[in-house]
Amino acid sequence: MRRYELDATVRRSDDGRLLSGGTPARLVRLTESGSAVLDAALAGDQLAGGAPRRLLQRLDDQGLVHPRGAPVAGGRPAVTAVVPVRGASPGLPELVDALLARGDVIVVDDGMTVDAVRSARAAGATVLPNAGPPGPSAARNTGIEAADTELVALVDADVVVQPGWHDRLLALLDDPSVALAAPVVASMPGRSAVARYEEVYSPLELGARPAVAGPGRRLGYVPSAALLARRSALLSVGGFDPATLIGEDIDLVWRLVARGWKVRYAPEARVLHRPRASLGALVRQRFTYGRSAVVLESRHPGAASPLRVGAPTAGIWIAAHVAGPLGALVALIASIAAAVAGRTDPASRRALARLVVLDHVRATRHLARVVTRDWLPLTLVPFALSRRWRRWGAAAFALDFVASRNHTGRLRDVPSQLALRVVDHLSYAAGLWRGMAGARSIGAAVVRVSAAQRRAPARAP
Repeated sequence: MRRYELDATVRRSDDGRLLSGGTPARLVRLTESGSAVLDAALAGDQLAGGAPRRLLQRLDDQGLVHPRGAPVAGGRPAVTAVVPVRGASPGLPELVDALLARGDVIVVDDGMTVDAVRSARAAGATVLPNAGPPGPSAARNTGIEAADTELVALVDADVVVQPGWHDRLLALLDDPSVALAAPVVASMPGRSAVARYEEVYSPLELGARPAVAGPGRRLGYVPSAALLARRSALLSVGGFDPATLIGEDIDLVWRLVARGWKVRYAPEARVLHRPRASLGALVRQRFTYGRSAVVLESRHPGAASPLRVGAPTAGIWIAAHVAGPLGALVALIASIAAAVAGRTDPASRRALARLVVLDHVRATRHLARVVTRDWLPLTLVPFALSRRWRRWGAAAFALDFVASRNHTGRLRDVPSQLALRVVDHLSYAAGLWRGMAGARSIGAAVVRVSAAQRRAPARAP
């Protein structure tokens, strides 16, 4: 029996039988026997029978609990590593050496230098030419199709791994419904201001909380910098789309989820990623991320929206703008009252009130990023002309600056991080709006409002 843990948002009350939290946020009441099953699963005890497994599966699907990947002891399956490489790659021999500890390594030549090819072969890798059009999608597909093991590790050439880096992910793929498991991709420490910024604000590092990724969830994607994958699952959806040159990892995740596969993010596993080498490289990357949102919106209409919000939350924002903090407070109280109406037991009323507040806070954090990044071409003018809008803009930027940090960082780096955060958002917004102008569509910047009281937004790059 694998060990489970509660999602960080979940609270138990009413003698452990009432669960509140998850993404989207929900309220679940367990029977007495169901509560005992959950206690045993959280303790890692052995459970027999199909009913406990079905209950845990249901709670897992609802984002209330997560399995913990544990190192696999003995009899570990072989894993073929696939590394797409373009140009020179100074760290490639060390990467190949670390990956060879668990199986064959296939390096796919997507325009490598002669020295890079020579060093990869000398390190023990098999080097294959990219069998498709230039780009990481076709290069990865070449390696996936050539692999002769069911499990493949997809690792970018600028990633640094330790031997056994994916051992904790193997247990998660024991579940036949899981297609991908992804580790934390942390930015490697560096001395430059850009490297220190990436260490705190890298879009590849998705936090310390496990999650199931997909559209409409807390994590909308996992990056392809490092993945442990089920080869048959990748082949069942045609692998990466060679026509998608940007955002190809998000596109793959969303296609897998649409086919019924599950994609997990497991922060108990960890790799390092070399940060952007210069300010220009950071700007180009963020510009590309902005353009990728437009590509994804065209392929998955509605899924790339920067924010999904319930009508009650939108009402609170409107009340705050029209009537200030007092108006927002009145709207919040009305939203809570509407949610708990008809509930007679105090535990359910308290849990529902907490969920409502939690969802409003989540959505407001995401709104802060939308206002200061995705909508910048629209909001810069009122920010410049109106003192009141400048106050709202400064508050939104401060909220995003604090809430988006992956790590605390050093206090003396805050001024440079503030400046780089502005550059980060401007670059993303430029890519987004340039892409939307080319596509003649603003779908990637449209906020989706629903009548639902509790709708948690997905985190996007």
